Amino acid sequence: MPILKYNHKILYFSHMPKCAGTSVMRIFSIISECKPSFYDPTFTEHNYDRWSFSSPQHILGKDVSKMFAPEFFDQYFAVCRDPIERFISAFLHQKYYEKKIPSYTNINEFINKISFLDGKEFRKHDNHFQPQSSFLFPDVRYTCFKLESGLKPVVDYLFNYFEVKKFPIKIPRENRMGKPKISENLLLTDASIAKLKRLYEKDYQIFRYQA
Repeated sequence: MPILKYNHKILYFSHMPKCAGTSVMRIFSIISECKPSFYDPTFTEHNYDRWSFSSPQHILGKDVSKMFAPEFFDQYFAVCRDPIERFISAFLHQKYYEKKIPSYTNINEFINKISFLDGKEFRKHDNHFQPQSSFLFPDVRYTCFKLESGLKPVVDYLFNYFEVKKFPIKIPRENRMGKPKISENLLLTDASIAKLKRLYEKDYQIFRYQA
């Protein structure tokens, strides 16, 4: 839930894991020369006791609504992604970068064994596998962008919203996973696809992806 403030405007960004959120934060910093609030990109590096199960940027919308009135923010926006493509990206991130998933784990085995109704599983992976819809602040109007369309529309939106004179900007590609260090079979079985579609059913509906 990064909070972006500039030119007396407060913008709420629903930072959905593996939807280019880190790149969006970098874009905001370039455009405004400001730092966002409620954002900790070094959360996974902390060795001391953490204040929360998740990083501040990955707090769920329903939890944020307990701390902030909807009128506190002037506008809300998000970047979403095809649910299954996002899941695969999160799996690789957790396996090779954060190393919360054992290196020998096959993606279909992971999908088969994980209990998606268990909140502990979600928290253990910094909410990376949470449905994207769970990051939305409830009952407010959103401006939403699809990652498949690139980040240029997001750049234009931030320039316009914060009333900043446009200048050329190279869109950063932060926090991207390179090719897996070992041969990785990411072909999902029919059973795995069906399970993911059930888990992310609401995402398919809200963000208008074809199931």
